Amino acid sequence: SAQQQQGATVEGYKSALQQGQNLQSQLSDLITSFGLNPSDLNAANSGIQKIAQNTSSPQYQQLSNYVNDIANTYAQILTPPGGSSTDSSRSIASSMLDATAKGTTLMEVMKGLDQQAQAKIAGVPTYTGSQNPAPSGTLASLYNW
Repeated sequence: SAQQQQGATVEGYKSALQQGQNLQSQLSDLITSFGLNPSDLNAANSGIQKIAQNTSSPQYQQLSNYVNDIANTYAQILTPPGGSSTDSSRSIASSMLDATAKGTTLMEVMKGLDQQAQAKIAGVPTYTGSQNPAPSGTLASLYNW
């Protein structure tokens, strides 16, 4: 039924979100293991930029792998209907790497991904007994549905 399908979609999103959060935590640990303090954002960021410039470094490879894993995980949630998850994943990964180059921290970017993912999960319509979706989410609250 449509209701079961929606439930499965939401469960899949929640599972991907949990995986993404686990990967974020591991990435934070990895950054710490590089001798960078993730909570000292500027120092961590300049350290990540140095690592990112040295593409032959094993640290760069580890960092890059985590960024790609995180991007793939969040793409499962954030890809628009009919969109390509490969494109979404590529776009998320490049936005994460671009952000570090511009002085925004990876951790801040990931917090933003988390918020987007949670908003999308919260906005998945829930079905009532009929086949019409019950309005929910931001629009519904704006229009007092």
